[in-house]
Amino acid sequence: AFIVFAVIFMIYGIYLASLGEVSTEEFRFNSTNFIDIDMINFLDNYPPIVYRTYEFSDQITYVGWGMLFAFFWTSTFIVAVGDMIMAMAIATWYFTRNKKKDIHSGTVWACTCQVLLYHLGTVAF
Repeated sequence: AFIVFAVIFMIYGIYLASLGEVSTEEFRFNSTNFIDIDMINFLDNYPPIVYRTYEFSDQITYVGWGMLFAFFWTSTFIVAVGDMIMAMAIATWYFTRNKKKDIHSGTVWACTCQVLLYHLGTVAF
């Protein structure tokens, strides 16, 4: 379940990152920091480096922070549901008197259904 959530979250993150405005900037080397004459002549004739940056509005930045919070909360919730299912399955196994008759492959599925129906509030809290 976590992998499915992470893939969907990554798709949303890529779409959010594509909402920025692209701007082009130049970087020129400063030859005043070099003592070597050959290096100064080389850097003065060197063309500027052109690179692109993304500029995001405040609203997109706030949505990004909200998505990060939602990612942490939801991933922790998914892990907690798995912990609760495991704890219930172990408790069911431990407290069952006739283990050969009552414990079978459907025990984990039954515990999963019980957690999803009755204990999601406990997991979320």
